[in-house]
Amino acid sequence: MIIRITQIEGPIFEEELNYMVPPEGQSSGSLTFVLYQFHSRTFFGESTYNKVNPVFFIAGSKHKVPRQKWTKEMVEYAQMRENTIPRIPKKVHYNFFGKALFTLLFAVLLFLGFQVFRSISTLKKEKTEEAVLLSDPKENDVYYGNLTEFASNGTLERTGWTWMKVVKIEGNDYLVSLGKEISEGLKPDSSPSAGFETETYRLKLKKGQQLSFKSVDNNFSFSAMKKQ
Repeated sequence: MIIRITQIEGPIFEEELNYMVPPEGQSSGSLTFVLYQFHSRTFFGESTYNKVNPVFFIAGSKHKVPRQKWTKEMVEYAQMRENTIPRIPKKVHYNFFGKALFTLLFAVLLFLGFQVFRSISTLKKEKTEEAVLLSDPKENDVYYGNLTEFASNGTLERTGWTWMKVVKIEGNDYLVSLGKEISEGLKPDSSPSAGFETETYRLKLKKGQQLSFKSVDNNFSFSAMKKQ
């Protein structure tokens, strides 16, 4: 979208200088001094700036005296008026469309800020959960993850998602029991409400991007996804 900016010079002071004659080469007569203050207008509102523009006219006409033709007296007078004439206070005034755009931009920035904050918070939470999950297991620790168990003849006996509890630690061996409920689909928000089996499995721990518990013959494996 192209935003059109209209520059406006509004007069804030005017004085007839009957005693001051135009520079040589300009029309005869006296001078009129006008001090303009800059404004701008867009589709969204108006702005007032502190910047001013001093202009000398040939009295009674619209003929401007070029700045390069100014005499020393004219330069000193213009500077004096710039330093002493009060300006209209600098301000920005938004119309209906400007206020609507400002509100929309504020809402967008607020939304983006919230998304960034939520992403950072989620990342910190995931990092914390990951650190907890990868910490060395202790007795009575409970994990949720994926189970795969093969029979002694190599056929798949059962697989799915369930809970696992560390019952006892004997050196490098972990005696664990499985949750009584095993589901085909992932249920990360579930809890071990069904309890655990009385049978235990002797497993070895393997640490990597996630904790894995495996039997010596590799017929039993459990990959932990989260820790309770």
